Amino acid sequence: MDVREMTEEEFEIYRTRAVAEYAEEHVKVGDWEEEGALEKADAEFRSLLPDGVHTKEHHLFSICEGEKVIGMFWLAVIDKKKGWIYDIKLEESIRGKGYGKETMTEIDRLGKNLGIRTIRLHVFGHNHIARQLYEKAGYRETNVIMEKEL
Repeated sequence: MDVREMTEEEFEIYRTRAVAEYAEEHVKVGDWEEEGALEKADAEFRSLLPDGVHTKEHHLFSICEGEKVIGMFWLAVIDKKKGWIYDIKLEESIRGKGYGKETMTEIDRLGKNLGIRTIRLHVFGHNHIARQLYEKAGYRETNVIMEKEL
């Protein structure tokens, strides 16, 4: 597995897919109505990454196996000591083969190189596989939002 900075072409492909998935997740958990969700998601991405892959303090990486891109991650420096993982994606065909663990180790290494002391991330409650990966990588819950339908 190799990690390198994401190209502009890869970013456009990622952004299109990520905006749709982000909107879908927010609809699924009841945060947003389906109508307008795509526009909200797109607006959030544009505000976070106004200069795409060149946005200051935001680092987007492609995860490769040989020449093939098999995933990506997005790490931001929030205040010189704190980092935030905005996204991690691995192709479904390679999940469960250790790439997630290796990606988390690489994020730690890059975070240290950037001077980050702590890293946070958000994970939707229903994403049990990702939650297990993060817990095994040493992440702990710092707050929990719970909801009940009436």
